[in-house]
Amino acid sequence: MLQMERWPTADRGTLLLAKDKVYHYDISTVDRRETYQISILLAQGYRPAFIAKTINVHRSTVYRELDRNGSKNGYHS
Repeated sequence: MLQMERWPTADRGTLLLAKDKVYHYDISTVDRRETYQISILLAQGYRPAFIAKTINVHRSTVYRELDRNGSKNGYHS
């Protein structure tokens, strides 16, 4: 079941994120929704550890995703 949450952004706006109630730390990959959320939160200036807590994955999963799809020009979801 998806649950929507509002998170403040750096420019005093709000970001609406969909969250699963089920934690899935054992899954080593992220889906399209999570990659989109990673890109949005990175653009807002949030750190990978905070992003991991926000999308309910282990922080190493976020770092691994950044290693796979990140570049000098930023993250490409």
